[in-house]
Amino acid sequence: MGYNWEEIWEQAWKLKSNLEELKEKMAEKTLEIVAGENEVKIVINGVQEVVQVELTPEILDPAKRHRLQMLLQRAINQSITRSREMAGKEVADFTGFDPGILGGLF
Repeated sequence: MGYNWEEIWEQAWKLKSNLEELKEKMAEKTLEIVAGENEVKIVINGVQEVVQVELTPEILDPAKRHRLQMLLQRAINQSITRSREMAGKEVADFTGFDPGILGGLF
């Protein structure tokens, strides 16, 4: 059984181009995650880069150091989880297949 290698390579290059386009699109999308009583805010983009971190002046009190650490950890982890969910939805919309078959890659 012969393969049409030219067609396969064309499709591969098209997929590569489409994925690069999707990555650029995802870099422009952002999510805002708030932890505590609006004490910590994390803004993350669709390629899971933290774009902004905001802290209220009250949370910078040395007596609240442990709370700040906990809130930062929670906000960062939640932002990564939501960014992955957003990326998965975009991949599904873009490609027409369920990214869950990729074992959590998206």
